[in-house]
Amino acid sequence: MCAALEDGAAAVAALLVHQPDLLLVSDRLSGTFELELVRRARSLAPTTVVAVQLAHDDLADAAVQAGADAVYSSRSAAAQIADALGHLLPPSSPRASGDPS
Repeated sequence: MCAALEDGAAAVAALLVHQPDLLLVSDRLSGTFELELVRRARSLAPTTVVAVQLAHDDLADAAVQAGADAVYSSRSAAAQIADALGHLLPPSSPRASGDPS
């Protein structure tokens, strides 16, 4: 499953139904504060890798304390982010094996 969700409530619902390999959380998400979503993801989908994109690095430590597996800047290059996240996904994940589906 690949989806762009508009708010935290939709993300929580998707976590419950799909238990994805990866959840990317942006600090631009409306509704649920991104760190609360990270905490909920940890309890609802404990095997999901959670990565948080931040426009400002001042929340990086808080994101990690909330349970984020990775934190990256919105200024990071897409290739750097993809490489870093690829190392966090389980080997059986289609994305970890290079399958784009």
